[in-house]
Amino acid sequence: MKHVLMLLPLSLVACGPSVTTLVAEKRWDESVCAIGNEREAELAIPAIVEATHARFVVHEIVRSDLGSIDDATIGDFFTRYAVYAVDTRVDPTSTTTQKISASIEDGKKVHTATDFSVYMGETIPEPHLEKQTVLTDAAASKAFFAFISVGLSLIVDDRPMTKLVDVWVPPTPEQIEKSAPRASKLAPSFAVVYAAAPHFVVSRSEAASVRIVVDADAGTACSAQGTYRARLDTLKIDEWKYVQDTKWVGLHTTGNHVVNVER
Repeated sequence: MKHVLMLLPLSLVACGPSVTTLVAEKRWDESVCAIGNEREAELAIPAIVEATHARFVVHEIVRSDLGSIDDATIGDFFTRYAVYAVDTRVDPTSTTTQKISASIEDGKKVHTATDFSVYMGETIPEPHLEKQTVLTDAAASKAFFAFISVGLSLIVDDRPMTKLVDVWVPPTPEQIEKSAPRASKLAPSFAVVYAAAPHFVVSRSEAASVRIVVDADAGTACSAQGTYRARLDTLKIDEWKYVQDTKWVGLHTTGNHVVNVER
């Protein structure tokens, strides 16, 4: 009996609060580190996502949003493709830091003239390799000693101060505009529409879905991630939607335990 009394406190010390208790008490940062299996991940991660009020909205960018850009530049772009901007919000809670990101699955993220040139049938010049002269690692010290010795150090210091290197040089803005004039006009026109949100191009002949990822970092080595998916045709355009009201397709944790759940 004496041995039992000695072991009992040790067992109590070794066992911390359960994930169920931590979630019920909204101790999100601790629950992230306590997740140890699939069942606990399915309990804690969606609860954290709900607590942060993680949400997203999908905007469709249409022809009238682009202002005075001419029809010749746009061509049949909007007939073949749809462009969506996906905005997100998250309210960090407790001491856990949450981040949210969203994208259109099978959609191409577009921002630059190079991105739009694919849809305009235009070709951007490839970067080219050229020789350029750069300073060597010895240049700074050689110049310093030459200064303090009034040039006398150069008599014995024969280290080269420059060298030729191969450098990949991208095309200039002028070259891009010349080779892809339509894409060069489209890119800045789209950039000012829902400027804070990423834009994605999707073929109108394909069904698309929104992919939302919510990360929770406990400020230690522990983190949790929930991935959600919603079909575009089930969403109301321009209407905010809570991530918790969509279907999670993957849960992942790192730190004390690595757990991966997919469905």
